[in-house]
Amino acid sequence: MSYPLLLSSTFKSVGKRANLIHELLHRFLFTNGVETLNVNENKLEAHKKLYLILYEVWESVYGIEFANNAYRIEKNIFPEDYKKAWEWALKFNKDERAKKFKELVNKSKVR
Repeated sequence: MSYPLLLSSTFKSVGKRANLIHELLHRFLFTNGVETLNVNENKLEAHKKLYLILYEVWESVYGIEFANNAYRIEKNIFPEDYKKAWEWALKFNKDERAKKFKELVNKSKVR
């Protein structure tokens, strides 16, 4: 949640685009009350929310091949919490992920 948004320059093209969408999606979730800026928030839980929709966003923007490559990159180079969050989110099919995400959004609006 850096301001301005700071991204790593070490990624190749797929990684850069995937990471940009990842970070913008964090901002989208924060702006809509689904995610907090609390530095103590569990990174695993924050990324579970994100990963319920990130794969579909990648796929919608760049296609399934990009989404698969971006997922593999992210799962293997980021902290263990990211891998656990991906495993959790992808145990659900696309429709189940959408339903879970909708539940999270509705729950966060009650706050």
